[in-house]
Amino acid sequence: MKRFLTVFAIAASAIFALTSCQEDNPQNVDGPVITWASNPNFEPQDITNDMDVKISVSAPAGISTFVVTITSDALEGLLGTNTIDFINPASAELGAIVTMILGEGASVEGATELNLDLSNMIPLILGATTEESDHVFSLAVSDANGKSATAECTFHRLAENGGSSENVQLELSDVDLWKNTAVLTLTGGEAASVAYREQGTETWISLTAGTDGTYAIAPEWTKDTNAGGHDVYTPTAGTGIWAGKTYEFQVDGNAVEYTYTAADGDVIPNGDMSGWSTVSRNGLVGSADVAYPNAADAEAFWDCGNNGVTTTLCTNLTDEDGTALNVAALASTNMFVLAAGNLYTGDFQYASFTGTASFGKKYSFTARPRALGLKYSAVVGNVDLLRSSGDLVEGVAKGDPDRARIYVAIVDWTVQHVVESGMTTTTGSWDPANGMTQEAVTEGNIIGYGSFEMTAPVTGTADDLKDLTIDIVWYDTDAQPQEGNYSVVISCACNYYGDFFTGCSTNKLWVDDFAWVY
Repeated sequence: MKRFLTVFAIAASAIFALTSCQEDNPQNVDGPVITWASNPNFEPQDITNDMDVKISVSAPAGISTFVVTITSDALEGLLGTNTIDFINPASAELGAIVTMILGEGASVEGATELNLDLSNMIPLILGATTEESDHVFSLAVSDANGKSATAECTFHRLAENGGSSENVQLELSDVDLWKNTAVLTLTGGEAASVAYREQGTETWISLTAGTDGTYAIAPEWTKDTNAGGHDVYTPTAGTGIWAGKTYEFQVDGNAVEYTYTAADGDVIPNGDMSGWSTVSRNGLVGSADVAYPNAADAEAFWDCGNNGVTTTLCTNLTDEDGTALNVAALASTNMFVLAAGNLYTGDFQYASFTGTASFGKKYSFTARPRALGLKYSAVVGNVDLLRSSGDLVEGVAKGDPDRARIYVAIVDWTVQHVVESGMTTTTGSWDPANGMTQEAVTEGNIIGYGSFEMTAPVTGTADDLKDLTIDIVWYDTDAQPQEGNYSVVISCACNYYGDFFTGCSTNKLWVDDFAWVY
């Protein structure tokens, strides 16, 4: 038994010694590894202005040497050398380059991990030479155990005569002014970088070639949340192709003598408020001819609440001698209840103290608008009339600041949306900011909308109209109103709660020159 224990102890000691020897053996620690995640096989890469060159170095035993040798006449001329020692740079300038590649505060000697970013350095070659050429970065790293690794990163500068602005031909096709997309095709050579911008702006938008060699142009969208808690999207300025705009292009950093002007957008019927006629509407007794914001021979697009009882809610503004000025003049009035001045795209009916406003008109969009533009002025005071019974506006009292409002909605409805206001009840009241579908309406989707409010006190005048641009935000960046559906609502109201007979009875609003902004 004693002999067995002795043998066992000797064997255990031998195993422990062997294990300790293996752990202390540098040959059992992995050597350095150089990785290019986006190009794992280190294939040669064409140089572009927006290329991504991020390389990682792993050395579990700690880096002892790290040298990059550059085979490039262009860069050697800029750097004054073809070798950069990342541990002991030969000059302050080379030290600054090491910092640019590794980042501020990075330590090389003894490091087990390094991340190199050459994305800002490689494109310098484009400005240093115009000739087709290869530029090679040879990476050599060794660790504390004497193990090493090497890798070659080859970057190809395309020849100017193979893809320069002097020889490449550009053509824009498949332009879709609702989706704001197009396809750019280059012929006569290749290009290292391609960009476009709206003429008159400063920022160039870089494009990336697809698998078929063409360049897809499309808008970028910024996501936000509106006051109703819903996601909305706004196109990023300068991106995409928009109606009526001219675009210019550059290849390999050089402006190209090629421009493209997109077709003009759509016109809003009677947007300049030049067409007026009269229409017969019911009143308390019989009917009356009231102002109608459409020319007599034109298809009806606009309407208002004028009827045989309240005849001046929307009229054509006139000067002192009665000459029509072709400006819609909206005026609220006290008819024992508030009668709100209004103008909107849709249709109106009046019967038995009940006004029925049907919102929406059929309209064929050929281009997506960024905004609604118009001219306006307003007078907005404090609330002086409230509905006395029935459907009341909670939280609104006499003396509170009233609001006037102008909004636009791009919709896809199979029928008009109806709001019915009686002496004590209001049904169908809606707000395009309340959501895309069921939250706001049931007739279909609200694709996008824009809104502008004027809160008391506002003291404008009829002869001081100001330019206004109401930006449109989008619930859906792809959907387009279907042909034959009701597709647009523009609403102007002197009183925010006019459909509830609540607000300031002396509010006024003047509007003119409605037009889409692209």
